Amino acid sequence: MALNIRRLLAWCAALAAVLLAASCGGVKAVDAAHAVRLAAPQMLSAGAKTVSGAPVGIFVTWTRVDNAEGYYLYRDTQPIPDPNPDGVIDPALRVNGGSQIAQPPSGSTVTFNDIFAVVIGQTYYYRVTAVDDLDQEGYASNEMSWMVHAHNVAGFSPPSVYWGDVLTITGDTFGAFIALTDSVQFPAIGGGSVAGIIQQSTDWTDTQIVVTVPAGSVTGKVSVVVNGVIAQTDTDLVILNPFISSITPAVGFVEQDLQIDGGNYGITQDTSTVSIGGVDVSAAVTSWADGVIHLTVPDGTVAGDVVIEVGGHLSNSVLFTPRAEILSASLTSAQAGEPLTLTGRYFGATQGHVWIDGTVNQTITDWTDTSISFTLSGDVGPVMIMVETADAVQSNDWSFTIVDALAVTIGGLDPLQVYRQDNVPVITADTAPDAEEVTLFIDGAQVGTPFAPPFGGIELPVAALTNGTHVVHLETRRRAVTAQSADVTVWVYSLIGDINGDGVVDSADRDALVPLLGLNQFDLEYRPWYDTDSDGFITEADLSAVGYGFLDQIGSL
Repeated sequence: MALNIRRLLAWCAALAAVLLAASCGGVKAVDAAHAVRLAAPQMLSAGAKTVSGAPVGIFVTWTRVDNAEGYYLYRDTQPIPDPNPDGVIDPALRVNGGSQIAQPPSGSTVTFNDIFAVVIGQTYYYRVTAVDDLDQEGYASNEMSWMVHAHNVAGFSPPSVYWGDVLTITGDTFGAFIALTDSVQFPAIGGGSVAGIIQQSTDWTDTQIVVTVPAGSVTGKVSVVVNGVIAQTDTDLVILNPFISSITPAVGFVEQDLQIDGGNYGITQDTSTVSIGGVDVSAAVTSWADGVIHLTVPDGTVAGDVVIEVGGHLSNSVLFTPRAEILSASLTSAQAGEPLTLTGRYFGATQGHVWIDGTVNQTITDWTDTSISFTLSGDVGPVMIMVETADAVQSNDWSFTIVDALAVTIGGLDPLQVYRQDNVPVITADTAPDAEEVTLFIDGAQVGTPFAPPFGGIELPVAALTNGTHVVHLETRRRAVTAQSADVTVWVYSLIGDINGDGVVDSADRDALVPLLGLNQFDLEYRPWYDTDSDGFITEADLSAVGYGFLDQIGSL
């Protein structure tokens, strides 16, 4: 009983002190409502506070406590433990600069935007307490946490599309659309990405984006880019359009195989088509599979885009260029300086170049789409000829041989020998095996008709040559090229009594011989046809031969 009396006296003394303080203006009077701590608010939600999709803080919502004057909101990067029953949370964790958050005049909830330098990837933890009019905190709320991310892609629909279809992307924290920094990127054929089409700013909200699927996109994850930060879908968007990843060769010969790699072609051709430069070449297809098509490029195909159509849907386009092709040459071998004509296709109407062993030094005389004529140049030996079109398309290599320059060597003649009708020499001609003819020239004039290969039996026509010296050479021809041998001077004694070598024996020869009487074979003026009896001396006996052969003459060439 004594213990109870002591407790009652202590309580009365305390109450008196409080009342006295209140009457003196020290503190507020405590009414019955303040004898109990305010109830804990209920944390309802937290989320990112963004500007144009970029997180700048976290908004927190809790239930409104009717009797509260305000609230203290606590934040930490690790869980905030429950304080002990009579304790409080560390004041250093208070947001809003440590100040109370004002009680709104009405409503059932309170929302506060906690603006601070958030760290993407960091989780932040929150608790809140209500504060009464004596600045006394009530019980702490439940804990709410939020991991900060730039933005989030939750899903998309439909799951499969064609180019030009509309795709709806859902998520959060997309912010307001800024065309310079924000986009939706789709994986592109051949790598990289291609941007979708945002028709208007209303197609982009904080939680939803409506985008048109771009041509050239392929199956894969879709990326939402906000101010350079990328968020991807968890699953692949399926693109149904046929697509071409590559063609082999991109510059190729007609009437040869073209391989078209890609996808979504279907396992069989059925009614699907292939076109090149707008021309349907489906009939040239040799095999068809879902990811590869083979066809033989038709002759006459011009440079143009390869396009696949499957079920009324077109693929992307890839350029095919027919390659210039040499089909034949007018010669298999020739010497530098000779004209040469190449025939083929796809040379182009505009003049390009002709290369020989990597050197462009050919003088072109005529150029059409199917024929090129030029003057050959280059080193002797086997070479490769290649045509380069004005569009820098190179042809196949054509094997060719540049041969030595045409030449001919004359043989069978001895400049010290005197040739008579009883020792007619046979002239030899050493020339190229593909030489077409050899012609004999005496004293600058052609003698007879040209000789055909193998150029044997070319005799010096002694009987038709006058007594005296004659200059002999050969000329050979191969196509438009000619070559001449060295000159050989020979002695000819063809007609007895023709002293002056005019081809006829007459009184002029008698008159020419008389001053020569007395010469012998050792004199410089001696000539064999002066010595008609060939005894080594010029005598009156030689004059008799002139009379004996009077009016004789040589034959004609």
